[in-house]
This record gives sequence, C-alpha cells and structure tokens, in this order.
Amino acid sequence: METLVLDSLTRFSELMMDDVLAKERRTKPLWADNGTVIAKIKKIIWDMQGHKINTIFTALEKEITDVAGGIIGIRPALLGQLVQAVPAILDVVGYMYIGRGGTRMLSVNPSSKWYAKHRTIRTNHIETDLSIDEGFEGLKTRLLKGLEVPITLNVLIYGPPGVGKTTWAATASGKTTYVDCEGGALSISNSGVNSGVKIIKALSYNEVISTIKGVVRNEFLGIGQGMGKAESGKE
Repeated sequence: METLVLDSLTRFSELMMDDVLAKERRTKPLWADNGTVIAKIKKIIWDMQGHKINTIFTALEKEITDVAGGIIGIRPALLGQLVQAVPAILDVVGYMYIGRGGTRMLSVNPSSKWYAKHRTIRTNHIETDLSIDEGFEGLKTRLLKGLEVPITLNVLIYGPPGVGKTTWAATASGKTTYVDCEGGALSISNSGVNSGVKIIKALSYNEVISTIKGVVRNEFLGIGQGMGKAESGKE
C-alpha cells in the first residue's frame, strides 16, 4: 500500500503563511491570515484521508506553560486551532521521546505531560509505549491485527528535534513518497530505511501541494530511491 510522508507539518504551516503574505504583498501576518492558513491545512488533511494511501505527518513539539511559566503539557507545534483540529482528524497521534538509558520511544496514549491517541478495535489497544525500532509497519501491524480488509493509517508523530521522527516516518514499506520541506531527509539517506522511498525536496507551499496532488494521481509513487525537486507552481 502506498504511503505519503510530509516532513514536517510545522514547516508546511510556515510555508503556507509565506504564500499568503506574498499574495497579499505584506511582510507581517494579520489575525485573519492565521484563520486562512488553519482552514486550508484542515481541508488538505481531510482531502488526503479520502484516498487509499497511508499518510504520515511529522511535527515539532511545543511546551504549554501556565501563567507562572511552568510547563503544564506538550503538544504538536502547530498554528492555533490546528493543535486540536489535526489530531481529531487522524487515526494516530504519537509522541516520540528519549526514555531511560537513551532508548527512543513512541507513546500513542495520553499522559499527564503529553497528548497522544490511537484508534483501533478494543482487542488491539496498545497499553505500553513502543520502541521506535518497530517503525511504522510495527505500529500498523499492532493496530490492524486480525482485520481482513485493507485499511490505511493516518498518523501524526511529534517530538523534539533529533529524536528520530524523520527516520521512523521513512520505515513504511512499499511505495513511499517522502516530502521533505525542512531538510530532514539527510538523516535517512544512510539509515537503512525502505529503499523504495522517493524523496521530494519541496521548498515552497506550491511545491508541497504539487507533490501531494501528484501522489494522489500516482504520478510520483514508487519511482524508486532518489532525490528530486517538485515542480514549482503547478497546482
């Protein structure tokens, strides 16, 4: 089954805001611009759920603080209402962290510190955190075990820089298109991930959108490993 990775949703939000400001010929966003970006990203993510592909989004984390400056929680680093809206759309929201002894872990359950979730049938509920070595396919196998019909999985993975989000996202098997809009693909070039990953460097909003539309039309998927650049401006 085909997979589309967008690394990262945090950076994509910034690229979209840049596009909005360029069209309005302004350098600083207005309050209405935030609403425009939020609405567009929600629509894009919703539209992507309607196709028979897995989707994996990455994001940085942001700390939620109280009035005294104390940290009261960790959430995906997304713009405004996207912090609640994006997790509500997707099947899995996972928080990636470094545990005891330096082990890199993925939590798909909420805690007193971070937000996470996963949808599955009751018998497949994941009670404990996973080693990131299980990768995307390990998570998918756990969640979909015993289900006979092909089901896609739509995932958001967030956490601090360097924790392993990029490498984990590239472990999906089969035909995979990896949209790199912040330079993270360098960390997977020699990491032994799926050799069928097609890496597309997308440096603008239009390039990201062009690539996503190409994936939906099956124009980019499964071409083979390599580094490419999306065709700018084609929507």
